[in-house]
Amino acid sequence: MSIALFKTKVHDEAIENVTKVLKSGWLSLGPVVEEFEKEFAAYVQAPYAIAFSSATAALHVAVRLLNLGPTDYVLSTPMTFISTNHVVLYENLPLIFGDIDLSTGNLDLTSIRKACQLYKPKALMFVHYSGNVGQLDFLYEIADEYKLTIIEDCAHAAGACYVVPDYGYAEMVGHRAQLAAFSFHAVKNLPLGDGGMLTTTNEEFATRAKKLRWMGIDKSTRDRTKGSMYGWRYDVTEVGFKSYMNDINAAIGLGQLPHLNDDNTYRKKIYDTYKRAELPILYAPPGSSHHMCVILANDREHRETIMANLMKNDIQYGCHYLPNYYYSMYKDVPRINGCVNTEEFYSRCITLPTHLFLTENDLDKIINVIKEVI
Repeated sequence: MSIALFKTKVHDEAIENVTKVLKSGWLSLGPVVEEFEKEFAAYVQAPYAIAFSSATAALHVAVRLLNLGPTDYVLSTPMTFISTNHVVLYENLPLIFGDIDLSTGNLDLTSIRKACQLYKPKALMFVHYSGNVGQLDFLYEIADEYKLTIIEDCAHAAGACYVVPDYGYAEMVGHRAQLAAFSFHAVKNLPLGDGGMLTTTNEEFATRAKKLRWMGIDKSTRDRTKGSMYGWRYDVTEVGFKSYMNDINAAIGLGQLPHLNDDNTYRKKIYDTYKRAELPILYAPPGSSHHMCVILANDREHRETIMANLMKNDIQYGCHYLPNYYYSMYKDVPRINGCVNTEEFYSRCITLPTHLFLTENDLDKIINVIKEVI
């Protein structure tokens, strides 16, 4: 039997919650979504949380909230799933690719600074790659210096913390961010099947985001339903989208969220096992959510040898990610320093299984198969 790369664990509370919602007669955007938003905001210690149908939708609205114009550059990473950069193109904004830090997979701070000097971008899409939290203090210092608005892409980082060990300081990802988007896709650390959350410290952003996720309508259906009366009149203040979360997904979220810390602890145990075995695993800073465990082979040929041995032994693996400029639609996007680190990273990276059903025997097999060729 093969060892899966990803596998979703659904806790019993989530199943029970969904049953209640299905029996309630209210399945769409309703009271359970509001409850999940409050619980998630409290968890990440953010003032506001707005639930969406996907992280892509949350990121799109985050970009829309900035009111950028056709000459306002957005800086991003090529080492990400295409959602991060598609949402910039949805708004017809020019894009720049920074280069990454080989040790974490995150955008390199020097590359960010150089991009700011060359292109003067107005916004930065900062991806916490694999849940490896960026150096937020330095990142926000650069943002302040260059008047750059940061959108934190936390698709991999549910439950992650920014930790400064020497000062005993820890901060939940999403706490300080003016805009941060989380993913609840089926293989993420907080899986709901699908869904996303936008957290913000800005009340105006929160109010407008709620309108934008429901076609620009100024009042939700639930707000217009009081007791036995239904208010059918509302105003539409701008062009929005149909991208709100429904009560079914929110019910799953309420059942999964209390287990997130324990689930992430298990993921860290998997990471530590790979690390103790002296696999060439990517550095994960303290507080990482360990969404993925990525190793770096010596070079492309070495990577292909490792991949072939994993395949021969029925062990699934991945490659996260194909640099986005390899796709036709992104091939002309300017790249800082030619993204030389991104090129090297892509030629060496392999994603290993990291999920909550892995056993010690599974991990032993994965490690031994890799060590056969290392």
